[in-house]
Amino acid sequence: MIIASLQLAPEQAIQLQKAVDSRDFIAAEKLLLAEIDRDPRSARAARLLSYAGTVYFLNQDYMNAAVAWKKSEAIAPLDPKLRFSLAMAYIRMAHPDWARRCSNRWRTEWKRSALPLLARPRRL
Repeated sequence: MIIASLQLAPEQAIQLQKAVDSRDFIAAEKLLLAEIDRDPRSARAARLLSYAGTVYFLNQDYMNAAVAWKKSEAIAPLDPKLRFSLAMAYIRMAHPDWARRCSNRWRTEWKRSALPLLARPRRL
């Protein structure tokens, strides 16, 4: 996810980019959480939560990554790539059963979205 899609003020976007680039994940988390608290049920908050989950995951805080992604998913559908990352977080948390359910759902969605592509006749 690109920081520009988070609709942050230019100064905040620069601060977030600097924090992520320097691997100062705690500063990035604080900035994101302050923005999420402004309107926690909006579509923007879902994007912010998705990005926060990624930051938590990079910081090896798998529990908070999973919580952020599940909160994001409660607001708007989670991107399939993040659903895969969620499954990986569950594995790191020693919950392969949760990961299996998550990956089964991800696999079903992927098959559904890929089926029209697979059903097209091929040209030789």
